[in-house]
Amino acid sequence: MKNPIIIEAVEAKSFKKRALGLIGRHSMNDADAICFPRCRAIHMLFMRFPIDALFIDREGRVVKIYTELKPWRFAASWSASKVLELPAGRASHYGLKRGAYVQIDFTNCV
Repeated sequence: MKNPIIIEAVEAKSFKKRALGLIGRHSMNDADAICFPRCRAIHMLFMRFPIDALFIDREGRVVKIYTELKPWRFAASWSASKVLELPAGRASHYGLKRGAYVQIDFTNCV
């Protein structure tokens, strides 16, 4: 992995966490991030705010970025192995572009 950008995230492991994701929340803090392993598509049904969605392959490379993804939309990338959801605008804050490497740190998150 070439100079990865390290992002702290909560891992959505359980069925309930994967099914609900960010549904029901009114916003995300700048430091919030949620990772969906074994995921190639997401929906924004019942969401109340836009997000940035990073689709990441097995090597940690960003294969697709959806910025400012609005509620009631869908997003997918069949070459991804996980999806990282960030507050809207954070992908640009991190300087993330397609082809960038991301390392997800689950150690400091609850």
